[in-house]
Amino acid sequence: MKVFEPVPTSAVPPATRKRARTAGRKLQELWDSRELLWSFVVRDLKIRYKNSVLGFAWSLLTPLALMVVFTFIFTKVFVVGPRDFAILFLAGYLPWQYFANSVVNSVAVIVNNSDLIKKVYFPREFLPVATVLSQLVHLALSLAVLGVYLMFKGHNFLPYLPVLLLAMLLLTFFNMGVSMVFAAANVRFRDIQELTPVIFLLWFYGTPIFYSFEMVPAGYKTLLLLNPMTWYLDLFRRVLYFPRSPSAGLVAVAFGLALVSFGLGYGVFLRLARTFAKDV
Repeated sequence: MKVFEPVPTSAVPPATRKRARTAGRKLQELWDSRELLWSFVVRDLKIRYKNSVLGFAWSLLTPLALMVVFTFIFTKVFVVGPRDFAILFLAGYLPWQYFANSVVNSVAVIVNNSDLIKKVYFPREFLPVATVLSQLVHLALSLAVLGVYLMFKGHNFLPYLPVLLLAMLLLTFFNMGVSMVFAAANVRFRDIQELTPVIFLLWFYGTPIFYSFEMVPAGYKTLLLLNPMTWYLDLFRRVLYFPRSPSAGLVAVAFGLALVSFGLGYGVFLRLARTFAKDV
């Protein structure tokens, strides 16, 4: 019977050992700076609601107003479309809004903090990550309002609340990856800042927000599946609109997209961040 013997350190290639030490130092640095990340999140929230009378109430009023408008339109004016269209729309629109606002607000975050970057060293990735986390606060508040409306309409989603929290977590990591790519690329190519609204306008209409995936003709469904937001919106709607447990395949795809987005986005960001102080 063979006993497992650990591989001697000397047998590990030097390049691998160096990457492992670098990754370890990076993780330690991020953990030690966690309070700084939180301060960036608080700063973003304060800037958004500076001199605002209602403050965080705006995050609650927007989805509430949308619910009232769409409920009236599709129950009194146009009695067509799927059942409870307001819920179908908001269950897709709120996560989309979280994604779009995260990236659009992150694209210029490095350039806008150029003075800070030139004077003080800190993990640069905290800037886009803080932007995403501040938008997560708005999503949580909006979903809280939607949750009350769902219970009023008889949609008991509470048994699936853990799935909803998982969906929020996976979408957050997906948003972080995309936001870091846009933020880092915009430092060298400032046109990205101007192109981003156009990109997301087109992306909006190519995402099943006003309609469900089941309503799309069969010939276009394959194309729609190439859109990563299709999977995330489906995951949110499984919990909020139907409600029922999502399939293991849907969760696996959402997890894989989050992992790939965050891994690639973080890698691109760290590579480009080496010259931020010079480029900004």
